[in-house]
Amino acid sequence: MPQASEIRQEITLLIPAYNAESSLGDVLDEVLALGLPALVVNDGSTDGTQRVAQGKPVWRVVSHERNRGKGAALKTGFSVARDGGFSHVLTLDADGQHPVEAIPRFLEAYRNRPQAILVGNRFSGETIQEMPLVRRLSNGCSSTLISLAAKTRIPDAQCGMRVYPLDLFERIELRSDGYALESEVLVKAARMGIEVVNLPISCHYPDGTATSRYRAFVDSWRIAKVVLKSIRESK
Repeated sequence: MPQASEIRQEITLLIPAYNAESSLGDVLDEVLALGLPALVVNDGSTDGTQRVAQGKPVWRVVSHERNRGKGAALKTGFSVARDGGFSHVLTLDADGQHPVEAIPRFLEAYRNRPQAILVGNRFSGETIQEMPLVRRLSNGCSSTLISLAAKTRIPDAQCGMRVYPLDLFERIELRSDGYALESEVLVKAARMGIEVVNLPISCHYPDGTATSRYRAFVDSWRIAKVVLKSIRESK
């Protein structure tokens, strides 16, 4: 497997963060120990998220003046990373739910399939029981819909631990600014013929808390509307 120094100028970690003061520092300490550059997009936080991010040796911190949504934070990160000369981003949530120990597996897979989108699959093991039941059910339903729309199997279409090739965003137009953006990317990219690779990861909620503002049924409905619109646009 390549060492961190070999991939430094190709891939950066992208962490969208909103009111993540209590968890972001620990996440950054873990990922920065791998020797990878990190880009934090502070999405209009009203707590100390900005201060925490700037207090760590990250590659860059970018802030929105107001909260615009996870999708908007990701789009900002994609643009900043491209301008910074990176070819790929590995996205992680700021609340510590994504297992840092899985990063080497993602890096190896990205090296082998540089044009693919890599998506974490928390449904691949027994740790999925740690996900709240309502989230598990809504995730399963939306993942089924997204898989049908994308014409490829994506068991955990709501997992935010992913690797994206940044040149992809020169070929597709993203309209959503919320959680639905991650679904929009999968549907539009897969229907263009971009490979989607599912990688098993563990599921855990540190201390039983999370900074995610995902609302199971409301956001699932918004995702469904974006998916259907994406299908119409790709015809």
